[in-house]
Amino acid sequence: KIAQTTIKAANLKNSSVPGRAIQDGAVLNDQVKAGSLAADRLSASAQLSLKGALAYGLVNRTTPSLLTKATSGFSAVSRATTGIYCLTPTPEVAALAFGSDGNPIRPLLANVEVTLTSSAATAPFVMPNGDTRGSCPVRQYEVHTMNAGTYSNDISFIVAIP
Repeated sequence: KIAQTTIKAANLKNSSVPGRAIQDGAVLNDQVKAGSLAADRLSASAQLSLKGALAYGLVNRTTPSLLTKATSGFSAVSRATTGIYCLTPTPEVAALAFGSDGNPIRPLLANVEVTLTSSAATAPFVMPNGDTRGSCPVRQYEVHTMNAGTYSNDISFIVAIP
């Protein structure tokens, strides 16, 4: 048995106590030296929470598809029906963006991407969280695109989960 505070950090060799030997909650935030941990030591969810936006993407209307160079945190997009798109976040983003019931707890922001849009368009809108009228499965975001009040496939858009 060892009395509390008798073994100091200076008495331990580097890597002499493996992480699996430390009980969850045994090391608190104020016990870790500031600046001693790099972001790669954090969980994927914790790393995501440090980003400016949890996820963002550009949806090209033609396929539909996500423009890879302008997308992070989304893995897929599909068109459920005319003017209704379902966006699937990566598992890491989904863990932070959806509640245990599969409905969003983080908002999705959407806007028209005019350079890839073939017609004058009103702003896309996102189905409200937990709306039972939705066309997309749980754990996906739903975006509707319209032109002059009519659902349209002629509208590309950008999205972000702040």
